[in-house]
Amino acid sequence: MSTSHGDGGTIERICDLVSHPTRRVLLRVLRDIETSTTIETVAGEIIDADGNRLDGVEQTEKADRVAVELYHIHLPKMADTGMINYDPETGTIRTNDTIDVAYSVLDTVSGRDDF
Repeated sequence: MSTSHGDGGTIERICDLVSHPTRRVLLRVLRDIETSTTIETVAGEIIDADGNRLDGVEQTEKADRVAVELYHIHLPKMADTGMINYDPETGTIRTNDTIDVAYSVLDTVSGRDDF
C-alpha cells in the first residue's frame, strides 16, 4: 500500500527523487527559476553548484555528461511524478505546484549524511 500525498505522487516516489544527489541539486536549481528553463541551463547550474573549478574544455565535457543524464534519467523520472512538465524535444522544463512537496522533503533532509 502506498501513501499518497496529493497530486505529487507517493511518499516513496518523492523520497526516491530526493535520494539522488543530482536530483537534489536539480530541485535546488529549479526552486530558483521562476519561469521555464532548458536542460543546458540546468546542466550549467548543476556544474556551478558542484563548486569545482574546471577549465573551459572540462566544464563543457562535464556539462554535456550532466545534460545527457538529465535528459535520459532525471528529468523523465521527475516528469513521471507530475512535478515538472518536461518536453524532451525542446529541452524545456517547467515546474508546477506539485513540486512543493519535493521541496519540503528536500528541506527536511538537507544536511543529513545518511540520505
